[in-house]
Amino acid sequence: MVTLPAFFARGLPSGPVRTRTASALTATIILLAIIGIIAASHQLTPLVLASSLAGLALIRRVDPGFAVFAFVFIVAWDLYFAAPFVSPNHRRRTGNLRRCVHQRHREISRLAGSQP
Repeated sequence: MVTLPAFFARGLPSGPVRTRTASALTATIILLAIIGIIAASHQLTPLVLASSLAGLALIRRVDPGFAVFAFVFIVAWDLYFAAPFVSPNHRRRTGNLRRCVHQRHREISRLAGSQP
């Protein structure tokens, strides 16, 4: 079992860089396909996936390109394919959020004894 400090201290291999084999290329293609499928079929899961990949890239466990690909794919999907849904509902959803924030601000100001 690897302890947490040992996990973070390992870093990248110090030996010569190995060339990609067919199995590594296949695994990369499968991972990129999974990222694309998740981004297309879920709402919050792609953001969690991209954030997790970014965290793993920061501690050098995965190539940063995977996190970049995930973020770019999510943004592209949201701007292009999800635009017909997001555009009509965006104003209504942000309006609901704005009203909720104003209402909470008035309640907090009333409880504090001051006027907004």
